[in-house]
Amino acid sequence: MKIYAIHAGDQRWNPEISFFQSVMFHGEALHLPKRGVGSTSHFVGEPRMAPMQLIVNGFRLADVFIPSRSGNLVVSERVMTAIKPLQRNFEFLPVTFAKVFHLPWLLDGTTDSEVPAAAVPWVNAGREYSISSDYLHDPDLAATLPPYYEVVTHNHFSLLKRFPPTHQFFFKSYAKPLEGASDLLPVSQELFTEYPVTCSGFTVVREDVVDAMSPYMNRRYFGIKEFAFDGKS
Repeated sequence: MKIYAIHAGDQRWNPEISFFQSVMFHGEALHLPKRGVGSTSHFVGEPRMAPMQLIVNGFRLADVFIPSRSGNLVVSERVMTAIKPLQRNFEFLPVTFAKVFHLPWLLDGTTDSEVPAAAVPWVNAGREYSISSDYLHDPDLAATLPPYYEVVTHNHFSLLKRFPPTHQFFFKSYAKPLEGASDLLPVSQELFTEYPVTCSGFTVVREDVVDAMSPYMNRRYFGIKEFAFDGKS
């Protein structure tokens, strides 16, 4: 069995991907009321889960992405249909598009439209920035988008009480682990037999679910680490 840690891709994973490209691809999740900073994602079993509110570029909106401030995947309806036969111990929660803007951009990092003046210094500096106020909402474009869903999982660390770890999964982007356990995620094959998707601050996905998503997933824009329990890649 293999599992994959899936992160929103940025320059740590692919030097050719700029912050601008990452923002255009993954979008942004707004903070939900009464949730902590960075806590836009949900876990299975939370009471009264409010839909994730997203700001996205409706031009070339991906079928699979991880919005800023979320550790969970967001998938289109057709991707949900593809992985639904494998659904076990994870859920699909419809998301809400708080703002959909239109800015044509090319995968090589250039754009066919003018970047808003407020964003130019950030783009030129290659730095991350919020897209909350820089773009206007396009209601007509928003109406053309299909339904999208947050893939809601169990908290990975809460599952370790029932499934004692047998292995340590190095999930970071650099070449080898640094000192300290923060670079290593405790995992077991038994856990992922029962729970094909978990979230530990980022999504960890069993290989059959990844295989089902792969035809719809632009891997260039994700940071992906692979772990095989049998030691074979």
